[in-house]
Amino acid sequence: MEDRKIQARRILKTEKIDALLISSAYNITYLTGFNGFNTNEREGFALLTDSNLYIFTDPRLFEGVKKTLQTSAGTWKKPKIIEYNAEKKLIPQIQEIVDYEKLKIIGFEENLTYSEYEYFKKLKNVKLKLTEEIIEFIRQIKNNYELNTLQAACKLTDKTYSHILKTIRIGQSEKDIAWEVEKFIRESGGELAFPTIVAFSENSATPHHNTSNKKLEKNNIVLLDFGAKVNDYCADMTRTFFMGKASEKFKKIYETVRIGQEIALKCQIIEPTDALTGELIDMTARNYILSQEYPSVPHSIGHGVGIEVHELPHISPGYKEALSPNTSFTIEPGIYISEFGGVRIEDTAWFNGKEIIPLTQSSKKLIEL
Repeated sequence: MEDRKIQARRILKTEKIDALLISSAYNITYLTGFNGFNTNEREGFALLTDSNLYIFTDPRLFEGVKKTLQTSAGTWKKPKIIEYNAEKKLIPQIQEIVDYEKLKIIGFEENLTYSEYEYFKKLKNVKLKLTEEIIEFIRQIKNNYELNTLQAACKLTDKTYSHILKTIRIGQSEKDIAWEVEKFIRESGGELAFPTIVAFSENSATPHHNTSNKKLEKNNIVLLDFGAKVNDYCADMTRTFFMGKASEKFKKIYETVRIGQEIALKCQIIEPTDALTGELIDMTARNYILSQEYPSVPHSIGHGVGIEVHELPHISPGYKEALSPNTSFTIEPGIYISEFGGVRIEDTAWFNGKEIIPLTQSSKKLIEL
């Protein structure tokens, strides 16, 4: 936690701001270890200055924040926890900090809503400045603890997939399979990283299909996109298999996607002057699929993964920044044919500075059940 705050404070200087108002629950978790703020509604804020970290929370979570920060702050100066409610309003308490620390410019994050922005404009003698992914930029580089935790999430994801292959049955619905995934992960001590996608046959032609009550039949495609979360870190994996004997059409699509992902995973740095970029990884898989006369992949070939299932770095066209060592991301090419179905193969992977190492290890050979 200490290193993270130090890095964040360095970026305050780079961004020419005196403080950062943090509204992302994920970023608060990253800086403090407290993961109790709801990511879908605003239950708290943090304010990072050059000398202090303030946590603002409503009464429902005050004791939880206090307990967590007492045990996770380590040797670092403990964050100051401030409760706000209808009587102890937020603005006057932040104004005291602005005046005391003589803050002139406060940066705010992109996920601050317009109404919240209008509210914080009531602060006096300070300017608000939009920032872009300050904490997210730091988050993309993982330390040993984070990588080990990601590996644990990936191992549980692999274990869950193996369980599904053993238990899946004709007649089960997409929702039945999704529930079995969630149940197995939770009974194994993990959490769901995101809502599981289960898509049978023509439903698999929609990359982010909304899992339905459709029943599994013989000779169906099964696409399963899911991940376990362990100690706040997410895995993300997709596998596609066939219930019955696969057609030649399906086999060709599957093999094209498999090879496309394989060559993207083999992108590496040969010379010290080389740079591996998200665009290079994306275009490697994308161009191969196009060369086989299939439609272009309708989504990016991957995305960063960590505390959030989608974060930096971007693995997509136009992302020309060199990937830093110890970044983690997915590689997930796919082919989707309307009214037929789709194939996607996805792994969570780690870039060690030279090569890409898959962290999810489930077999990618075509499975026919």
